[in-house]
Amino acid sequence: KLGPPFDTQAHLKLGKEELKELWTRMEAALGRIDGAMGERNTLVAEKQPTFADAALWANLHVIKLVVGTNSEEWTAITSTWHNGRWGKYLSWLESYGQIDTI
Repeated sequence: KLGPPFDTQAHLKLGKEELKELWTRMEAALGRIDGAMGERNTLVAEKQPTFADAALWANLHVIKLVVGTNSEEWTAITSTWHNGRWGKYLSWLESYGQIDTI
């Protein structure tokens, strides 16, 4: 079978309170990362993304795939949580995800 190795509907099988608790924990975890990043655009380096940035991008990308780009949850992550840091962070990283060919 082709397709993602994860259940994209798993979050729908949780109870409302369980799901709310998971989102609260996710926001807190990203808050700790936000605090560690400070004013930098990256997790570790000053200007260039590192492997750590790629790993964080991958985790955020999976969340986007699971909940959908038009979902309330994704909008909260990219626009509301931590003053919209994660939406800006993902936009900044997009330029590094492109390969220019001659």
